[in-house]
Formats: sequence, structure tokens, C-alpha cells
Amino acid sequence: MKKVLLGISGGNSFCDDLQMQKYYQSFDIEYVHTDKYWMDWLLWSFENVFDVAKVKMPGVDHAQYSIWKIVFEKYIEKYKNRNIDIVAHSLGTTFILKYLVENEIVIQNLHLIAPFVSDDFQPKDFNESTGTFTFDYSAVHTIADKCKNIFVWYSDNDPVCTERNAIYLHQKLPNSKISVIAEREHFNQSTFWELFEQIKSDI
Repeated sequence: MKKVLLGISGGNSFCDDLQMQKYYQSFDIEYVHTDKYWMDWLLWSFENVFDVAKVKMPGVDHAQYSIWKIVFEKYIEKYKNRNIDIVAHSLGTTFILKYLVENEIVIQNLHLIAPFVSDDFQPKDFNESTGTFTFDYSAVHTIADKCKNIFVWYSDNDPVCTERNAIYLHQKLPNSKISVIAEREHFNQSTFWELFEQIKSDI
């Protein structure tokens, strides 16, 4: 039976409607992400090796943890009693960290890309928030026993999630491996070969 590879992409989260309004007031309509997203490329690349699925989270422009949890648990139920690897990006990392802290589940390989742990690690003028995804991040060390391998990936010039998030995770998770990728910003790219090679080596 194949292992399972789940992808959890990011989204936007806010502490209240005022913060959301400020975010979209300052939103640059000229800034458009590539239509080709590495998460799709990665899952497609491994579809002959894993049972792959991109978790289809609703309301990504104003994400709510309780709704994401309902959807995520449908995938967990579908793939119960299977070995699961997870790749999460940005707010997707916040979601899976909160879920792992608060629930009993075992993951084989967990990849956290551009992790967003807490507002405490973000610039004071940051116009987003963990919002309903906020969790007791001092308990993040407890997920070490729920994941066989943990990989933390960050870019040295990420304008969205500061390196403090990644470094904190690595310090609190002694079994984790941390990788810094030069000048990759928030990993809004079409491919991610470093991650591909790591997953391939673990098959």
C-alpha cells in the first residue's frame, strides 16, 4: 500500500475585520503570484509513488481554523491506518502545528515551508495575524513525538514569515532539520527542487 503525501497551502488570516481592511487597502494589485505553484508540481511529481492530495482548504482569503480542521480531518479519516507525510506552506504550517499540538496523530515526515508560528515573531507592522490559528506555541515541542522526521525550510529574504519562526521551531524540536534557501522570498515559485530531492531520498 502506498504512503500518503498531503499538501497544505497557505492563506490569509486576521485578528479582526479592521486588520483585514488595512491589509486589502495596502494590497498591491500589480503583485501577482505565479500561476504555477510548486506545491502542485511537487504532488504531481510523486503521484506514482504516493497517494497524493492537495488539501482543499476553504476561505483562504479569510481563513478560519475551525473550518480548516473539519476539512483536514476528512483526509485523516480517508487515509487512516496509512503512513502519512505532510508538506505545509506558510499559514498551512500554522494550521498543522496547532493541530498537532492539540490532537493525537502520527506523521512520518513533516515539511514546514516558510513557517508562521506566532505574531510574536513577526514585525510589529505586519498586517496579518495567526487569528483563529493562534495556539500555545510554547507547547510546540510536544509534536516531536508525533513526527518521525521534521524538516524546517525558510528563505533568508522572506518578506512574509521572518526567520525567527523557523529558528524557534528548530530550537524547540531537537529532532528537526533546518534548511535555509538563499533569496527565495516566500517560496512563490513554480518548482522546489531542494524539497523534491529530500522527499525522494526518504522514499
